[in-house]
Amino acid sequence: MLTTVFFFLLCAFGVFIPTIFCHPTHNLNPDEGPKFSSSDSDLLHPTPISPALYADLISYSKLIDISYCISPWSRIQFPFQCDGDCSEFHRTELIYQWNSNDFTRSQIIDARQGNDFSTTGYIAVSHDLKSIVVSLRGTRSFKDSLINLNTDMIPYRASSANNNNMWVHRGFYFSYLDTWERIKWHIALQISKFPQYQLLVLGHSMGGAIANFVTLRIVEEGIKVQGHVSGVLGVSMGQPMIGNSEFSNYVNQMLNLSSNWTSLSCQNQPKFIRVTHKHDPVVKLPFLSVRLDTSSEPRSSTPGELNDDNLYSHCNGEIYINEVGSEVPLKQNVYHCEGNHDQRCSNDGTNTGLDPRDNTEHLNYFKRLGTCGFSL
Repeated sequence: MLTTVFFFLLCAFGVFIPTIFCHPTHNLNPDEGPKFSSSDSDLLHPTPISPALYADLISYSKLIDISYCISPWSRIQFPFQCDGDCSEFHRTELIYQWNSNDFTRSQIIDARQGNDFSTTGYIAVSHDLKSIVVSLRGTRSFKDSLINLNTDMIPYRASSANNNNMWVHRGFYFSYLDTWERIKWHIALQISKFPQYQLLVLGHSMGGAIANFVTLRIVEEGIKVQGHVSGVLGVSMGQPMIGNSEFSNYVNQMLNLSSNWTSLSCQNQPKFIRVTHKHDPVVKLPFLSVRLDTSSEPRSSTPGELNDDNLYSHCNGEIYINEVGSEVPLKQNVYHCEGNHDQRCSNDGTNTGLDPRDNTEHLNYFKRLGTCGFSL
């Protein structure tokens, strides 16, 4: 029903999803992407990203950081003014903003998760970037919350999927549903007004997890109507894992995330970029899950039952920052990665979560994130 109403609004404004997009601002040139083969096994690192993509990621980081300007004590001011980097984005209009404290918890949010999985963010239209921007962040204490709270999984149901073995993190999933209810009408309206603009869905930390779900939802809805959505791009920075391997494979399929980024035509370009950082522990969490059956009774895994169904897994599309201690990395230290667990990238076997630098690197994504509105 929600799907029908959502697209009724789009159609009422005379908009069809496939006409919106094909705006490759992220500059993923096939000639610049990694080309792995058996002879490349001795490479120390994947291929560095292009200068154009590097510049885009810096812009995306600033747009993400602006979401931290929204708090119970501060807001983004119209048309687009804040204590952060708003002034760098000329001809940008704030459309909608919300803070997790603005609302009574939705009935969608599972009461057992409390406020640790609530989101804050904004929607804006950048005429210079020709983009509709959705920027999301989680709570400022999210890193500690993720480590301390349970990692229950629940089934993921999608009309476009014929797979009953996809499981996702309960807290992230309910937070995504709550966020989607708040933003879908604003997204639909802006798409109707600016059908030629790209849709950027950006997020840091838990906001990145929600951005992953929202990007997937946009593509799922587009497939249901016309078969493809060619101009939505999700970008997460410091995102935790959100589901098991079956779900991650589904995300790879839906968002065109091949293992080596070589299929980059307009209609088949990647729709999600997952940026990670050396010594960021959040990108390696959660690990083992407690799966919940349809009656919501916990069913814990035992060591003898460990398998891909019980373990969290990332999707493909990783870009890795191989630096420590720098807020803005050198371009040559930012790489494309192969697959979802490239051992030359964040899955390098280091970092136990005890390193005091960990929280620092979780905030170092092309700038120091979280400094607007409140100092972390």
